[in-house]
Amino acid sequence: MGRLDGRVAIITGASRGIGRAVALAFAREGAALAIVGVRDREALEGVQQELLALGAESISRMVDVGRRPEVDALVQEVGERWGRIDILVNNAGILRMARFEDITEEQWDETMRVHLKGTFNGTQAVLPMMKRQRSGKIINLIGPAALRPSNGVSDYASAKGGIITLTSNVANEMKPHNIQINCISPVADTRMTDAIAEYREREGIPGARPSPVPPEAVAPAFVSVVVPAAIVAALFVFGWQMGVALIPFLAVVALSPFLMRKRIDVLGSRAREALGRLNAHAVDTIQGMTEI
Repeated sequence: MGRLDGRVAIITGASRGIGRAVALAFAREGAALAIVGVRDREALEGVQQELLALGAESISRMVDVGRRPEVDALVQEVGERWGRIDILVNNAGILRMARFEDITEEQWDETMRVHLKGTFNGTQAVLPMMKRQRSGKIINLIGPAALRPSNGVSDYASAKGGIITLTSNVANEMKPHNIQINCISPVADTRMTDAIAEYREREGIPGARPSPVPPEAVAPAFVSVVVPAAIVAALFVFGWQMGVALIPFLAVVALSPFLMRKRIDVLGSRAREALGRLNAHAVDTIQGMTEI
């Protein structure tokens, strides 16, 4: 039996990269899945076939998370199909590298619409069902650039910073309903890190490639957050520079007063498992790692 048997999850931005890896990890743990993409239907259907091959119940839908009616229709469909929604992963995102003075108003608005408004839309849409269930877990993806200065990502970093603030405030409101809302900042080798590496090379900005770690290496952290009685409130995956070496680590940050009140050990068995699996992979494959 999987640790997510009987659970239903919605994952946005699931056609590739981290979203795909998380969907497959959840499927291996027994979850039923609604996976969401917006542009590449063929890629999304490919992930759907992978899920079916694992024996998972799943549907795939093309949804623009910045458009509330489309999000509401998805949530209604999932609720009618499975009768519950246990997990939402707000992973959908875009990245257009540009110096701050070159960011157009159109680019700024689109970045905020997809990242911040998309997270708002998805979170608000699932809360009524989660409140009726008196349970639910929502994971919002952020990025290290929301916490530390970077180059070429001012709009992206601003949107992710807004998601951090949104997460902490809504999590506080949802404490009485047993709904946990968390942030994860994973660093993995995706199209976004390709874009960052290309921008740095073009602009002559020094630094290692953002991450050679495949998305599958960070997926266990997501599982550890959403398993029943999860003990982690938020996970931030960074590279921390020490001299010339860049050492990956997993910092566990307790953002949930509910968990603190229950005195749950934030470094319990689930977190240690995720940390061990991630670090084992990192030791084998990483010579250097830096943040987005």
